[in-house]
Amino acid sequence: MHKIIYQNITQDCRIKGSRRADFMALPARKTLFKAPPHKGLPIGNLTSQFFGNVYLDALDQFIKHELKARWYVRYCDDFVLLSHSKQQLAGWLQSIAMFLNTELELTLRSDHKLALISSGIDFLGYIIRPTHLIVRRRVAHSLDTLLFTHQQSLVQAGYRHDAAGNLALPYDTQLVAKLVASLNAYHGHLLHAASHRLQSRLWQRYRWLVHYVVQSDSGVFSPRYPAWNPAQTLGRQIDMARYRFPDCVVLVQIGNWWLVLAPVDSSHGVRQRRMIHAAQVDNFARSRQLRGQSVACIAQTDQRITSIYDRQLSVLYLLDAKLAALAVLPASIVPGTQLRLL
Repeated sequence: MHKIIYQNITQDCRIKGSRRADFMALPARKTLFKAPPHKGLPIGNLTSQFFGNVYLDALDQFIKHELKARWYVRYCDDFVLLSHSKQQLAGWLQSIAMFLNTELELTLRSDHKLALISSGIDFLGYIIRPTHLIVRRRVAHSLDTLLFTHQQSLVQAGYRHDAAGNLALPYDTQLVAKLVASLNAYHGHLLHAASHRLQSRLWQRYRWLVHYVVQSDSGVFSPRYPAWNPAQTLGRQIDMARYRFPDCVVLVQIGNWWLVLAPVDSSHGVRQRRMIHAAQVDNFARSRQLRGQSVACIAQTDQRITSIYDRQLSVLYLLDAKLAALAVLPASIVPGTQLRLL
């Protein structure tokens, strides 16, 4: 226990994915690398919350027994005081700042503020109103930025929705997995607040979401086309692709060539098996769309399975008719009007 408490984690530490200079570029209050000797608390350590509460117990006693504050709430280092008198709050603020500085050698952040309850209390990631919670404007903007960034990545990868309604969906399993993880993280935050209108407008603005993710009745997101387990043989990979996309013309990459496979219902006028060069894939897929057929492209990945490469969905060319079947938004999401961040 003594070693855990007094260990200086800034010395002999192993930094992954970043450089020490990146930490030094952070504001002083955001990194232990700039903290004075024997000061600071490592965020994320299991002992952090416990020791934070132990250390700030003196503040609790001061506020409740010395200041006689009736309405006081603290969660770790965030706290709220309520009073009918603005002057009393201003006086408490000065007393608390002096107590923290002299007794605990701490300072209040400069962004504290006095506000009316009717304006909402900004606390623990939410704006608390008398009747409901709403998410912070910063959280809503962060989610909007996340989705816009993914949209730009899709456009750069070849996302296309033409005038005829035909769609080209580039599909990167790793990118979609990151998107799903982010959406679930935000969903866990939003479900505690009155965020129905915000979510509706985001789905309305980023309509491409419905083609990449699905949402369960409980609100959990998952990929619409999850990656399948690696198959040991090319024949098995082909079978899995045709099983997953039975109504599509399936193209399977083999080096610089692509194997063309007719839909399971082979009455579509596509030769059962033929090879086309990689340079012809996009034109071939567009020509199939003009003839009323959807196309699923299964590309090689960098991962080897025994002596062959793993293959996963890379692009899906869908028809407008196919979109109608997909474009049913989850029951918990209803399209709204233009997005207005709360």
